[in-house]
Amino acid sequence: MRLIVTAILSACLIAFGCGPDDSTGGEPGGFNIGENNANQNNTNNGEECPYDIADLVADDLDDPSCDDDWGCPEGQQRFDDELCGCGCRYVDSGGECPDEDDGYTYTSQDPDECQLTDIDCAQGSTPFYDEDCGCGCQQICPGELDGYDYMSEDPTECEMMRFDCPEGEALFSNECGCGCRPVDDICEPWDAQGEGDCDEFFGFGFDGDECIGHGGCNCVGADCDLLVQDPDLCEESVRHCSTITDPGDRCDPWDIEPQGACDMELGWGWDGDQCISYSGCSCDGADCDQLFDGPGECEDQMSLCE
Repeated sequence: MRLIVTAILSACLIAFGCGPDDSTGGEPGGFNIGENNANQNNTNNGEECPYDIADLVADDLDDPSCDDDWGCPEGQQRFDDELCGCGCRYVDSGGECPDEDDGYTYTSQDPDECQLTDIDCAQGSTPFYDEDCGCGCQQICPGELDGYDYMSEDPTECEMMRFDCPEGEALFSNECGCGCRPVDDICEPWDAQGEGDCDEFFGFGFDGDECIGHGGCNCVGADCDLLVQDPDLCEESVRHCSTITDPGDRCDPWDIEPQGACDMELGWGWDGDQCISYSGCSCDGADCDQLFDGPGECEDQMSLCE
């Protein structure tokens, strides 16, 4: 008799699914938020949710849980979607948003707010929009194809460096580094102006007569990267830019006395008849600071004396 009862119960279990439901860990109708729901194929009216769901809070957007103010862990982003419900999803970038150390400056990290934001970037930067991470400005570093020769790509190191650029080039310094780049005429007024009523200081530049400071909210102009923090460095880069309209005593032989038997070139100066090169270990004389880097600069400036 016992064998007959056991057989009947077994048949019931097989045919009608009688017995406890283990699909939810032994809790009929149970709904576990987290890993179990993250792996489920969430569909609604035959449409599949496009998100890579990490944690599904509710599969219906009308669920009261979707109205609660809860956040998602790092590398995930909250979603509230009529098709998917609400919960946390993995971001498309794998949780790696553009880094400020790589030249990205965020205006907002709320993608919804970014849709309503007009991004205005300073020269040398371009707007970026990331549907998962936010929006802002991305620094665009000029390269060799633009004629930029970097001495260093570390802005902090650049603040301590001093170097000379060859004729026809000028020292540049920006958020990407520092070095030398071509210029049409370093003695023309630099195309750099501070814009806006802010306290940020961009550096010193040449206005055609002297080195002056530029500040504001943004620096506009093609020569903003020529601005330097040290006014003496600005004066040094344009020391030969004083145009001689009335040469006067400048046409007399310059007071220059090279010292020592060294082969180091000190520069080019005027001997009363022509431009000549001076070499030595050091320079002694009242006009040593007037020496030019090359013969072209000397001849251009002293042409009225010939």
